[in-house]
Parts: sequence; structure tokens; C-alpha cells
Amino acid sequence: MIEQQCFCGEVKYQVFSDYAPQQSERDNLCFVNAVGLVIDPNKMLHRYVKKVEDAFEHAFCSQCGCPIYQIDHNGHTKYCIWQTSTVPGSLYSGAMQFGL
Repeated sequence: MIEQQCFCGEVKYQVFSDYAPQQSERDNLCFVNAVGLVIDPNKMLHRYVKKVEDAFEHAFCSQCGCPIYQIDHNGHTKYCIWQTSTVPGSLYSGAMQFGL
């Protein structure tokens, strides 16, 4: 599991994947296909629908503009990974067993 948060820390999300991208000097953002859980108590997550390349729905933090996820026309979700902090076990570690 990878724990992420937007640049300002208002939107937190956990990506249920073992994928750990390598840092790049040019671009430290990448998107991975995964299941995720978004924690947004202050309702800062905003979504808009617009076709850009293969992405259809985009979600981002309304305060800092950090991308959170993209959904394509087939319903596949790609989460933005920009910092790598892999969490071996957390509060939601059993969520995959319940179909979340």
C-alpha cells in the first residue's frame, strides 16, 4: 500500500499497490492503475469531466491543484503517485478483502 497526499495535505489517499515508481528529475508525477481510498474530510477534492488523451474524469485538490486520479472511458482508475511512502500495514490494510 502506498500512502499519498496532495501538496497542501488537505486530500489524503491510499493506493493499494506495491508499485514504487523511481524518482525522475524531470517529472516526479506518474499515474498507476490501482484501487485506492480517498480521504477528504474538508471536501477539497474536485472533479471535472473532459476528454484529454485517454483520460475522461479528472480529480484534483481544489486548494493546491495536485492531481489525485484519472478515470478513462472504460472505467479504469489511475492514481497519481508523486511521493513514495509504502505502508506495510495501516488502518485500511484489510479493505481489499471486502471488495473496496
